[in-house]
Amino acid sequence: MSRGGLRSGTLVLVLWALAPAERAQADWLAALPPCADATLPEGPSLVLAYPARGLPALVEAGRALRVYVRVAAPLTPAPGIQQARALRGFHARLEGTGAGDEAADLVYRLRVRDVRNARPRGRLMRATVRIPPWTAPGSYDLVVGAMRSGTTRVRAAVRVLARGATPRLAALPAGVPPEILRVAPVDVWVAERLPPRQRRPRADEALPIVARDAGALLRLGGTLYGLGCAFADAQHSPPLPAPPPPPWPRLSPGPDGLHNAGEGDAELRLVLGERVPLMLEPRPEGIWPSTNVRAPGLRPGRVARVRLPPGARLARGDAPEGGSPWLRPGGVASPHRPVRIEVEIPRGHGVAVAWEEDGMAWLTDRPYLDIRPARLGLVELHALAVGPGPSRRTTASVESVGVRPGGCAAGSTGAPLAGCLVVPFLGRARRPRYTRRRRGKESVAAVR
Repeated sequence: MSRGGLRSGTLVLVLWALAPAERAQADWLAALPPCADATLPEGPSLVLAYPARGLPALVEAGRALRVYVRVAAPLTPAPGIQQARALRGFHARLEGTGAGDEAADLVYRLRVRDVRNARPRGRLMRATVRIPPWTAPGSYDLVVGAMRSGTTRVRAAVRVLARGATPRLAALPAGVPPEILRVAPVDVWVAERLPPRQRRPRADEALPIVARDAGALLRLGGTLYGLGCAFADAQHSPPLPAPPPPPWPRLSPGPDGLHNAGEGDAELRLVLGERVPLMLEPRPEGIWPSTNVRAPGLRPGRVARVRLPPGARLARGDAPEGGSPWLRPGGVASPHRPVRIEVEIPRGHGVAVAWEEDGMAWLTDRPYLDIRPARLGLVELHALAVGPGPSRRTTASVESVGVRPGGCAAGSTGAPLAGCLVVPFLGRARRPRYTRRRRGKESVAAVR
């Protein structure tokens, strides 16, 4: 075995041993080696190193996504010293498209939770964001901004999977129109090399394509796959699987609905307003909110994913009225003790619940959730029920208290609430103060 191969194999083991808890929570990127920095364009502008063109992210809804971004200038002081200051300068969001009306936005705002230096030296930063658990599956553009560095966008940079779904990869064919590739049941297309950029693609033409010459180490199903400069020696890293593509669908609109005249299934993503009926035939595989639960400045709606078999037609009819969710807190909460919230889920609907800055839950069959507030005081919970019927909203609140040793609980004002022994004092309470009084050669402690 060559010295370079031994060094590569050792690096694989080291990377696999690091951060075992993060492997279950993050996307499919295992490592972004320093050799990948050479492919970044020069200049002081903001550049996304991952996800990027030729290296999209593949992540489940509700999981963490690590974003590697090169800022225009080094952050001073370093993010590890003043993390709150660094977080205020970063923002990110997912933007998608879908068939349907123009009365709703498909945008999910992401909260940046952590910013660190990705290299010992340089301007490359690693930011961590969490994909909302109610994010609809599909491809999204990623928009990232940083303080004093501007904003950048990468088309089809993130592919979101449903929880527990198996990633579907296929070899990118030549000569197939993008409108057919977008509706094929494939999550990520695999290419030997990324084709040269001719022009900036439109949002409805961009595809999640991973190139084998991209410098990265990916993880799928517990197996590591090296791309490009990451691991050139194939004896340590198998090639990324790229099975043949499935049969092609072919959609044609008609007076009685959308018709699939092809030989394969078509996956459609429909975006509709909150009040528009959503009774479809065939029945949707799932319905999700098209924005965050609290989305000021956006037009909220619903997203439905429909699988259209060959020869089937997509038609729309009247939908039943949707019920309103309700939230029932089971007591008081604390940062050290969770509280159970009972949730009424209308039939055929899902309920998205949000609280504090980054508390999120998506409930479809479990009628409760346990929350652990990060702060003391009154915590507001916002619920949104989406389904075939019109969307409904409701709010509730729960008191968060601090539990002291011995079971004594105090609220945000510091006043005792329960389990505390309160002894009233009449008059002014005096505290003994010890001083020293000289009596000859002796020093005696007296109480004033």
